[in-house]
Amino acid sequence: MVFDDLDYRFRPYDPWTSYEQSKTATVLFAVGAAQRWAVPGITADALMPGNIADT
Repeated sequence: MVFDDLDYRFRPYDPWTSYEQSKTATVLFAVGAAQRWAVPGITADALMPGNIADT
């Protein structure tokens, strides 16, 4: 996670690192939300289903 350049203003854009960074941000948000709202009993989860093959 490159917090100093979240929207690729100072480095070349790469689709794969952008995807990885967005997935990391989703997990970090879920961790922060779970910590913030643990006392009232609210939970937060992050899920990445992966590839879904055509059947």
